[in-house]
Amino acid sequence: GTRYTMTEAEVTGHLDAIVDFINWADPDIITLQEVDRKSTRSLYIDQTQYLLDRTEMNYGAYASQHRADYLVSDGMGYMDFGNATLSRWPIEHAERHALPLVGEYPGYYRYLYLKRHILDAEIDLPGVEDFHVVNTHLEAFSDDGTKKDQIDQFHDHLQALTDEGAFWMGAGDL
Repeated sequence: GTRYTMTEAEVTGHLDAIVDFINWADPDIITLQEVDRKSTRSLYIDQTQYLLDRTEMNYGAYASQHRADYLVSDGMGYMDFGNATLSRWPIEHAERHALPLVGEYPGYYRYLYLKRHILDAEIDLPGVEDFHVVNTHLEAFSDDGTKKDQIDQFHDHLQALTDEGAFWMGAGDL
């Protein structure tokens, strides 16, 4: 649509519906993409914390994909959104790995554009040593091979975990 800022009833209504689904499905691990963290468009609600506070997910890791103090485009204002991994079990370590930027875009646009990444969360999964949840959101609109480069880097990251003897779950908006 053309409207970018939601009302409080819309934001909390949508989040509460997600909470209800999570509580119904009772998952052990969740990966999310395009999660707002105190952005103007979602009334500065930290959506990751909102879900953690209302579900059995006790631990979370977040990595920003797009952070801007003020986006003039369409009155979007402050923006911080990215990927999140939620877990029933402790997240021992989480790390953000940058993915290549779209090379066909001019420098100023790349500076303001999404900073795609891999969020690797090492989870203390009972009975499994060295378990990683690898969460990403890849580029959808490049014509210069950037998406292929990102897929290759995602694959290489998973292969490196395999080579190290780690167990992993890969997920995201691919």
